[in-house]
Amino acid sequence: MNKGALAILDCLGFRGIWKETTPEMVISKMTAIHQWASSDEFRQTSDFLREHGDRLNVQATLLSDTIVASVNQIPSETEPEMPAFILLQKLVEFVEAINAKFVGEDPRILLRGCITYGEHIITDRFIIGPAVDRAASYEKLANGAFIWLDPAAGRLYDEYLTFMRAVSFPKLTEDGINRLLRDDSLELSYKLIKIAISQVGFRDHPKFAVPIKGGESLVSYVVQPFRGLNKVKQGELYKTFEEILSRDDRIDVVIKRNNTLAFLDYVIKCDDELDEEMTQHLIEKEMYGLVDSSDRDWRSKARDILKNA
Repeated sequence: MNKGALAILDCLGFRGIWKETTPEMVISKMTAIHQWASSDEFRQTSDFLREHGDRLNVQATLLSDTIVASVNQIPSETEPEMPAFILLQKLVEFVEAINAKFVGEDPRILLRGCITYGEHIITDRFIIGPAVDRAASYEKLANGAFIWLDPAAGRLYDEYLTFMRAVSFPKLTEDGINRLLRDDSLELSYKLIKIAISQVGFRDHPKFAVPIKGGESLVSYVVQPFRGLNKVKQGELYKTFEEILSRDDRIDVVIKRNNTLAFLDYVIKCDDELDEEMTQHLIEKEMYGLVDSSDRDWRSKARDILKNA
């Protein structure tokens, strides 16, 4: 079996979807997504995959209303083994893109799913392995449109975030400061903001108490659909979720709707709080105004800020 990251995603509300649109439109959409996921198009959106794609097996298949996706390393006697958290992160990016296709294009469909890591085999018609069993079990537990990481994947995602903080925001040396100060002022401002972000957190997929069928909850990372969107686009996507989840007034669907919107509200709240925290951090560090070219001392001020950042 292959060992790598695996996701199982299920289309919510697929039964009876023909009441909202024509069967031909649904089949056309599913076929187009399958062709996209099976092509090289997604690889071209990732610098990492363009560079290392020949070392990775990125797979996706659709089995009726279920999508199975995986990322694992192609065995090699010469290439070193990639860290498991890198495979997991590439799958999270793949799942983000798949989710955007389903919810962002008509007819719009919400997904529920689980991401895990372990042994599995995927073919065009069959999926099998312990990771498949685990992902399928966790996917069915979530009481809402959640794509979440099981505990095994969550631990790897912790490793990924730790790694990213270490490589993205290393402690600045004197040479590093001098290189920054040779840049033009706007570029310096951008890098100062990156340093500020490193001290207040990442805009990424948050941990959330995922509601479980039966009334319990489990805290885990959840793939959020707003990453990279501005406030206007976030609002439009929020309304899409709200509209889809309001089509059925059965009590179980209403509960799923409330749980899902509570998560989206939480994501927006966290994003707003991060904006406010980062802004306050910049103000406290006197980073605003540094790009004023009329200030002869802006480089020396920037040096002091960078040393203390």
